[in-house]
Formats: sequence, structure tokens, C-alpha cells
Amino acid sequence: MSLLWQNEAFLHDYLIICAYLSLHADAVEIYPAGSSPYGTSNIGPGKLFTDTQAKWIWCNSAGGVSASIAIAATFTTTFLNTVAGAEALLNIIVDDIAEIYLNGVYITKVQWGWNNAEDYTNRPVHLTLATGTNTLSIRVQNTWVTAAALLASLVGSNGSTVLARTSNAWTYTVDAMGAPSKLNSLTAALACILHWHDKLVL
Repeated sequence: MSLLWQNEAFLHDYLIICAYLSLHADAVEIYPAGSSPYGTSNIGPGKLFTDTQAKWIWCNSAGGVSASIAIAATFTTTFLNTVAGAEALLNIIVDDIAEIYLNGVYITKVQWGWNNAEDYTNRPVHLTLATGTNTLSIRVQNTWVTAAALLASLVGSNGSTVLARTSNAWTYTVDAMGAPSKLNSLTAALACILHWHDKLVL
């Protein structure tokens, strides 16, 4: 066996990298929309976020108490649109920062939104849908070692037809914090492996 694979530190880093880059699993529902530590200042009938059937989601159940700041989680769902040029509205509350992508195209970034009207800025996010299957992805970054969660609801331009809402039907992947994409995380992983190879073998 190569010396590279006998080194415990290398194996530790390698296994963590492989786990992060291969992980693609179902999101975990951690709270109902209107029953969480985030309160209901902006959530509920007649408020800024009205879809009480949406769920707060994260990568694991512990996210509602404490979540890592070393990784970012991208939550994804797909939905069907049959009307050409249809518009949709994305209502979203996030702890802490969310980058929104539709069909792989970056749309905008938002943060927070649970405290009051002033906290719920730049929302709802207006989206123009493609005809057929659409993919909505939201990349969430936690900026402090406390709770992390995402609550989102996508409705038609009439404001009432729900096209998608956060639940355990969404999937997620994770990547290194600060990496703009999973591809960059892979590049970093390969660099790490090459570093260990040069250090231990050559």
C-alpha cells in the first residue's frame, strides 16, 4: 500500500472531502413555518410570508440549534410550468444568507427576514419561468455557529397558486464555505490530495 494511504491525517481529510462532495440527500424538516424559534413576526395569514404549510428545512435536525459555518448547503426542487413566459414570486426567509438560482442561473442574494418588515427586504423575488420542468436551487450560508434554516414558498403571479414550498421533498448538497460552486470544491479537494501526495510520496 502506498505511504499516502497509510497516513491517518490524509485519510481523515480525504474521507471528509469525499463525503461532502458526494452527499446528495433529502432535506430535513426541522420546524413548521409558524412554530419555530424564529417567531411569527413576518409569518402567517396577512403577513409577509403567508404559506404556513411550508417547512423550515436544513441538512440535519441539529441545524435548528447549531449548524456548521464551514460548509454551505444548496437546497433544490423541481416543478412544472406549462405557460410560456409565466412569472412567479419567491417568498423566502433564511438564516443567514441565501443565493437563489433558477435553472442554473444566478438570480439574487437575500438574508434573514424573520424579524420585521424592514428585515424582509428585496422580497418576494420575481422569477420568469421556463416552459416545462424548472429547477429552483437555494444555496444557504450560515455565518455564525448558531441555528441555520431555510423557509421558502414559490407562488404564481396571482400570489395564491403554490408551485413549490420547502419540505423534505427537497434535496440538498453541501460544499466548502466560500466556494461559488461544487466544481470549485472539487478543485480544492484535488489540490489537497496532490499536496499530500507531494509531501508523503515524492
